[in-house]
Amino acid sequence: MKIKQHKEKLEIIRDIIRETLLGNAALIVLAAMVPVVLVKPWDSMTFIFMGAVCVSFAVILLWLVYIVCLYIGTLVKNIFIRIFAFSIWALSAEGAIIYNMIKILS
Repeated sequence: MKIKQHKEKLEIIRDIIRETLLGNAALIVLAAMVPVVLVKPWDSMTFIFMGAVCVSFAVILLWLVYIVCLYIGTLVKNIFIRIFAFSIWALSAEGAIIYNMIKILS
């Protein structure tokens, strides 16, 4: 019985990794596009493009947060452990993305 429970939890963790991998890759691609746009002078089309990039970035980030919260909710029933697990995810995965974005922009 315990082996089946552990297998189900490992499958949920696998699903978290699988679902967020595409979102993390999309965020990196969007962040890598910013320095290319910043090199040339800005016109109205650049403003529209950067607005679309910012909206896409925000939507993908919110989608990642929603997916992780959904899977952590099925993984753990205790609210404090949920908050702790989400905090670990946010600090590690998203912190690394933000750090790399700052590194790219500077």
